[in-house]
Amino acid sequence: MILAVCLFGPICEELAFRGFIEHYLSEFFSNWVAVVVTALIFVLLHAEAIIPSLSLFIFAVGLSVLNKNSGTLRTSIIAHITYNVLVTILVMIQL
Repeated sequence: MILAVCLFGPICEELAFRGFIEHYLSEFFSNWVAVVVTALIFVLLHAEAIIPSLSLFIFAVGLSVLNKNSGTLRTSIIAHITYNVLVTILVMIQL
């Protein structure tokens, strides 16, 4: 389960959200519209409450900025994996 959350999930999500959805939307809309819509979809699929949703939205936009500035999905994938690993460790410590 840890591999799914910390490795496979972030890779699949980055390929889907930044690699496919955002890229597809940017063909029809400005880059920022594509980023915001992709981030909103990301939040809707992950969110449970308002404050975490705002944090997730900022995180998703940040991943898009990393992706755009680096020109490769690898950067956002590594950032997403790092984030998930840190959150997993924090959750495990609380146990």
